[in-house]
Amino acid sequence: MKPTTLLAKRIYSAIDGNPRGISSLAIKISVCGIALGIAVIILSVAIITGFKQEVKDKIYGFTADARVCNLDYATSYAASPVSFTDTLATALTAVPGVKHIQPYSITPGMVKTDDDFQGVILKGVDSLYDTAYLTASLLEGHLPDAIDGHAGNGEIMVSRIFADRLGLKTGDDIYAYFFNKSLKARKLTVCGIYQTNINEHDNLFALTDKATVDRLNGWQDTQATGVEIMMHDGADRDAAIDSIYSLLYGQWENEGLTVEVPEEIYPDIFSWLGVLDTNVTVILVLMIGLSAFSVVSGLLIILLERIGTIGILKALGADDRFVKRVFSGIAAMIVARGLLWGNAIGLGIYILQRVSHVFSLDPAVYYVDHVPVDITVPHVIGINLLVAAVALAVFLLPSMMISRVNPTKTMKFD
Repeated sequence: MKPTTLLAKRIYSAIDGNPRGISSLAIKISVCGIALGIAVIILSVAIITGFKQEVKDKIYGFTADARVCNLDYATSYAASPVSFTDTLATALTAVPGVKHIQPYSITPGMVKTDDDFQGVILKGVDSLYDTAYLTASLLEGHLPDAIDGHAGNGEIMVSRIFADRLGLKTGDDIYAYFFNKSLKARKLTVCGIYQTNINEHDNLFALTDKATVDRLNGWQDTQATGVEIMMHDGADRDAAIDSIYSLLYGQWENEGLTVEVPEEIYPDIFSWLGVLDTNVTVILVLMIGLSAFSVVSGLLIILLERIGTIGILKALGADDRFVKRVFSGIAAMIVARGLLWGNAIGLGIYILQRVSHVFSLDPAVYYVDHVPVDITVPHVIGINLLVAAVALAVFLLPSMMISRVNPTKTMKFD
């Protein structure tokens, strides 16, 4: 063991073994400051990462990663149809990164019960539709049978908000009215109730089979409001969307087709999620500042109390570099102890929340009913390295006084 390391351990142990000493209190405060900083940073990154991913998954689950539609769809739900031909389907599927495509049709209308009425956007999907997200969002009942390829029987799946407003439950019959050139009425049966907690979806959309919506719109089965596109995990989404744009403005230039992404459909939500990154940056700066201040203040107290020790070491022939290494070793022990406690607290709360969802949220405000957390091992390692590097770097400030210590004066003072 190097002499500087051995001496640093001896001094640290001597300070730690005297709990009533001011240096011992300084070490405890420094350790607490670093532990608090690292725990808050870990939890902040985990919460922001988990929250953003949870909300994005909900939005992508309902709207997919992108959708091909007519240009007029951006201004009206009663848009011109897209011709979902085999040629278009093959071309979209061949784009690198595309996992799955699924046509859908929508039509606006109104649902009426004996006591109330409610506007609705009826979204029709067929057997090509990936129902994983719908199934995960289902609270009661089942998906419309026609989605699974069965004959359409007028089933409709409504949101929890929609059902509560109209006093509906599974098995109830409702009358829906649609205004498309002429008034059309349909009797529908509530087969299921879903909840995504994304009010932009739940307040508007009800699900049924595509054939029903196509008949209401007067469309053929090869026509659709749009085609939703799902990407492979890890695919270059931006590159795939650029390829789809090039495809549509090339071979289908005269069709008036375009590509929409969730960020364009729900700009307010994604702008809000973007603000969260700023919050993480602010928290990161504040907590690293707290950790750095804790180390600086603690070491200053230790250096002042051990000024005599520094003088003796210099009198015995130790140069400034040797003495700085001794006290940088003490700083490293303080930082290591703070990191250990900070990781234990931060990761402990992280695991508790991930397993048991102790901390809940109002889904009407935050889109989720609990605080979602998600963090990776590289993130944790990076946070620890960053905090440790900054905390040790600021040791340069208090170490400057080591060079100014005159062994003759300090020993005479003692």
